[in-house]
Amino acid sequence: MSAFVSYVTGWLPGRRTGSALPMCAMAPLDPQKKRVVVSGASGKTGRLILQKALDLSVSEEPWQVLGLVRDETARANLVSSIPGCTPENVQVADIRDSQALKRVMSPRTDALIIATSAVPKIKPLSILKVLVGKVIGQKYAPEFTFKLEQSPKEVDYEAQLNQINAAKEAGVEHVVLLGSAGGTGANQFLNTIGNGNILVWKRRAEKYLINSGIKYTVIHAGGLMDKEGGKRQLIATVDDIIESVPLQESKTRTVTRADVATVCVEALRHPEYVNRSFDLFSKENGEVTTDYAKLLRDLKGNSRYAFPVDEQDEKEGYPNPR
Repeated sequence: MSAFVSYVTGWLPGRRTGSALPMCAMAPLDPQKKRVVVSGASGKTGRLILQKALDLSVSEEPWQVLGLVRDETARANLVSSIPGCTPENVQVADIRDSQALKRVMSPRTDALIIATSAVPKIKPLSILKVLVGKVIGQKYAPEFTFKLEQSPKEVDYEAQLNQINAAKEAGVEHVVLLGSAGGTGANQFLNTIGNGNILVWKRRAEKYLINSGIKYTVIHAGGLMDKEGGKRQLIATVDDIIESVPLQESKTRTVTRADVATVCVEALRHPEYVNRSFDLFSKENGEVTTDYAKLLRDLKGNSRYAFPVDEQDEKEGYPNPR
């Protein structure tokens, strides 16, 4: 499970449960401010993105920030735990509901950061099998599944397309899509989790975004770590190759959630990030990254969509970027 969780951001649709917070309308649009919407704001990485966007809106950027969450409980949690986050900064919306997304993004949204992802559920009996295996000297792996209507196809593809379509209809200028490294190979381990093919569906969604005509930034994050950000050298690369080493063989295939969140937000501040698709990793023993424009300025080219997995997508009706 840790291998999976290290790559995904975490969003689960759920019932809208009660909370101590009163229902309130979104803050009136300020024509002098850029409206930034962050979906998946209740996930581990999403909440960091929301927090960083809110911090910048106070100190440096004329932004009006809105986080999207699955239910009132998640909304109340963000308001109570993020400094400066008010009820008007968080809205409940089901990303599977196209009409709800259109309402959120109307009448104007300038930028959207998509940080949503399906999350697996471990099968309880498989844990018992693992424990018994230890006793008898056999090695078994835990098994996973996804809740009803919460599979990677439904969350990482269909719901992300809902967000992209709503963004396009609302005239959103720039969409930042947080994805996962490893998508160049169909046989990646993460695709086997719950038979969900999560990297396949994520990759199909990012291709859809690239083909949409909206200004985009696609970030393929490496293994996510719950450590302090701003302490490591970040590595921007493409095609699951890290400093000439394939992803599966590299020792620098991780990155902190905090650093990923920073890059997601910085992507809205620098033209170097417009229409870019890249992988993001880090290394501990290196010069700490502080110049985020240079991080992308030094990267030549974008992630390619010309691997066998992409050729298969084309055959199945999922167009590759041209």
